[in-house]
Amino acid sequence: MIKFTPLNMSLDTAIKQHANTKCVVFACKDSFMLYFFRIIEHDVFTIYKPKGTMRWGDINVWLNVCSEDPYEERYYGMFLEHTQIITFFNKYKNRLSVHEKEILDYLIENKIIVKNGKYYRSMMNFGFIINNLSTDRIHKTVDGSESIVRHEYSHFLFRYEPKYKRAVNRLYKSTTAEYKQNLKKRFKIKQLGFSIEEWACYRIAQAKFKSYDKYLTKACKKEMNNLIKIFNSYYN
Repeated sequence: MIKFTPLNMSLDTAIKQHANTKCVVFACKDSFMLYFFRIIEHDVFTIYKPKGTMRWGDINVWLNVCSEDPYEERYYGMFLEHTQIITFFNKYKNRLSVHEKEILDYLIENKIIVKNGKYYRSMMNFGFIINNLSTDRIHKTVDGSESIVRHEYSHFLFRYEPKYKRAVNRLYKSTTAEYKQNLKKRFKIKQLGFSIEEWACYRIAQAKFKSYDKYLTKACKKEMNNLIKIFNSYYN
């Protein structure tokens, strides 16, 4: 289980060190929009308005484009790659809000990002996880909150740790046609886009997906146990 330390009244933070990567985790108790809205959406906004940057005055318009639901309740958690973070801070370096500057300062102080002339660059590949505690629909229990972090951490491992990605692909390849069929039906019912990466995140983190293990052969269950063991070796 990841151990957090307070950064301020709104954010708790943790950094997990791996051999060649780091994973930065933010648990946001409030002010989710102020800290993370533009960081999450800036690349999509570029498609919407190619030559512009997202100003705070654009946010109400953008929220109407995104969803009818309150934005801070759209995401329980979020994973971003280091390239997305670096792109944001370079594009908005002269337009950062106080809250965004606080995130940047934290990354610089922990030697994750460094300023190189006029631009920022990453010291190494890193993952960026946001655990959105400002919505209570799933965070009413410690287990609920922990499951979100585990889900996003699986994304991080799949993108940055080849050993984990190989184990995920090996497991999925070994599953039966019946297992794959029932799994994809589950994703469709939940209106989730299916991918092997996303499946691994749900299987690692959400207990409901364990019910599909009944479709696994003994050999598959052995691969599944191996995957969980590999995940825990990084996570714990």
